[in-house]
Amino acid sequence: MQPNSGAMAPTKSAEMQFPPDLAPDLTFTHVVSISVAGKEYAKKDRYWNTVMFDVVARAAEKLKSKEKVMQLIPVNYVDGVGPKERGGFRYIEEGGFSVQGQDSNAAWKTIFHIAKALGWKVETIFRWEDNAKSANPGKVGRMTYEG
Repeated sequence: MQPNSGAMAPTKSAEMQFPPDLAPDLTFTHVVSISVAGKEYAKKDRYWNTVMFDVVARAAEKLKSKEKVMQLIPVNYVDGVGPKERGGFRYIEEGGFSVQGQDSNAAWKTIFHIAKALGWKVETIFRWEDNAKSANPGKVGRMTYEG
């Protein structure tokens, strides 16, 4: 497999490796596997937003300061319970605030940003849908951050 950009290098025959801070366009992808700080996410939880919400909650548990977590997260949030029906906010009980759901690219950036700030290892494998609008239709990608 020949890479089509300088940001990736071939790994296993069916995977394209990407640096986590220069992620490819993740639109039309689904998560095949992901682990963050030693937590492997079950198949039912392998969605970009589901992982992002969990990583924010785990950061809130670790930092034990609503203000520190709110300063850390690069996405929209509101103190307390957010407007689910009007903005896709999910309440993060551990922090006492709500975070707005994101597209796959912004969710990944949030996951990576928090992991990097807290020194957490992240490993993810994802697959692009076989869709002409996806960046790499039918291909598999991998991003790893050692923390």
